Amino acid sequence: MMQTGPHPPSPTEQAAYAFLSPHLPPPRSSAAPAVPFLTLTYAQSVDGFIAKRDGRPLALSSPFSSVLTHALRASHDAILIGVTTAVNDDPSLTTRCVAYDVTGAHGAQSPIPVILDSGLRTPVTAKVLRIPRTRRGCDSNSKVVILTTRDHDAEQKRALEAAGAVVVVVASDAHHRVDFPSALHALAHHGIRSVMVEGGATVIGNVLQSANVKIDLLVVTLAPVILGRGVHAVGGASAGGGSQPSEMVAEEETPRLVDVQWKQFGPDMVMLAKTARPSTGVEANGARGL
Repeated sequence: MMQTGPHPPSPTEQAAYAFLSPHLPPPRSSAAPAVPFLTLTYAQSVDGFIAKRDGRPLALSSPFSSVLTHALRASHDAILIGVTTAVNDDPSLTTRCVAYDVTGAHGAQSPIPVILDSGLRTPVTAKVLRIPRTRRGCDSNSKVVILTTRDHDAEQKRALEAAGAVVVVVASDAHHRVDFPSALHALAHHGIRSVMVEGGATVIGNVLQSANVKIDLLVVTLAPVILGRGVHAVGGASAGGGSQPSEMVAEEETPRLVDVQWKQFGPDMVMLAKTARPSTGVEANGARGL
């Protein structure tokens, strides 16, 4: 039952949790998973862009769909971004647009920030390092987790740790970036059971294109905006510039969307889906409107 105390949730918050609740990570009272529950979410224009041509962020989500995004934040142990997003946007990664968690029994909490940073470019002055936050039941003590590779700068590692970050060294991939499956195992080792990936474009593309990564929940917000140029949501390359896309997996190995649902939040349409690799034997997409 949703909280009805002195500051009751807004109708939009109630609608967001009603839409999301059947699909959210399992409660922490369940058995610890080998890898965290993985949610991938982003907002894009009608023509598929998530950022301006020079990589600067765009405010695409309406206040209504932003409530949904923050309900997701409140429902995950951690929120993951790439270092380019951390440097360019300097986000706070806090939960601000919802008052309660999905049960309605507790106030909404902010997730633990996780940054993929193979070269340790995260500034020691980053906003995420200066914001205190608590998270019930997490072993990481709610500190920022920075995942890097063996080729990191040792002095910068010490500086980030002195600033309050937990720096974890994991394996690198063929492009000398943080290997994403290794990153997920490392997060599970630190007691993180659910991760919400928010971007940017390179991270989104790598997650979607990795044959070794299971996406438990995909949430895409489609804003009624046509930009014409910018950074594409998947991979980054676009008409007009942006980061380069990662190498695509074979077409027969790309994830398929199943159990697809749509719901309108203000002017935006939000798609919620699960993903399945062809090897799982799922042959057809299920879809229903809400």
